[in-house]
Amino acid sequence: MRISTQQIVQDTILGVEDAYSRFGVAEKQVSTGKRINQPSDDPVGTGEVLKLQQLNSQINQYNNIIDLAVNFLSTTDSALSSTNNLLQQARTIALQAANSSLDDSARANLANQIGQIITQVISLGNSSYEGRYIFAGQRTKTAPLAQTPSGFVYSGGSAATGDGDISLDVNVGESVTINVTGDQVFMPILSTLKSLQDDIANGQLSTISNVDVANIDTQLGNLLSVRAGVGAKIDMLNGEKLRNEQVSIGNTSLLSQVQDTDMAQGMVDLQTAQTAYQAALMATAHTYQYSLLDFLR
Repeated sequence: MRISTQQIVQDTILGVEDAYSRFGVAEKQVSTGKRINQPSDDPVGTGEVLKLQQLNSQINQYNNIIDLAVNFLSTTDSALSSTNNLLQQARTIALQAANSSLDDSARANLANQIGQIITQVISLGNSSYEGRYIFAGQRTKTAPLAQTPSGFVYSGGSAATGDGDISLDVNVGESVTINVTGDQVFMPILSTLKSLQDDIANGQLSTISNVDVANIDTQLGNLLSVRAGVGAKIDMLNGEKLRNEQVSIGNTSLLSQVQDTDMAQGMVDLQTAQTAYQAALMATAHTYQYSLLDFLR
């Protein structure tokens, strides 16, 4: 079967184009360090790359949420720690006020100090993180605590109204409540401090010794329990983030195996592709040369 000169030329050109395409792919794989630069390079590998990238993106999103939760809880613990210190001061004042040798002026001064502590506790109960009140339940834009002539008022969310808990998804199928509400923590403390203040002002020494100090101790115990819960959640979330990071490292390693170029093999492939391309060019030159001689004959 005779093959025409035109057919030979077309086949030669196709060979050059194919060799050039292979050379371009090999060159790009070396220059980018990526074996897969477009889906057609490896359709199956591309699917695996997209899957791993999506998993790592999801992990990053969860870790950002965990960071938010940890910071929120840390701010909570800091406020509770300061409240604990104020309660300890109030207890010391209570013991001083139970002394029968104090005159009215001294008792008034101690009652005034308790009043100042109450103001500070209210301020701590209205602590915020990134512009949101941390002890207000889901009503984070409303200051939860206030003192009025008739007593203390809590305006935040609560379990009773169904808007007390702030829960965040920190992993697939896993959520964590990151807050405590002011009605559970601060309202009992404020009530205890107000009773102490009134008893000091009225010289109720027996009540101070037998009731108020015991009530303060109860609130200190409650605070300790709440802080323990907060600390446990911080530890749990930090552990969750560490596990997420380990999974992400594993995914990144797999991603590298799938899409990154083996540079040693890549250089060999590039050299091979370059040699093949040069050979195709030389073959084309010879084809045109012989085709011209055939025409002259």
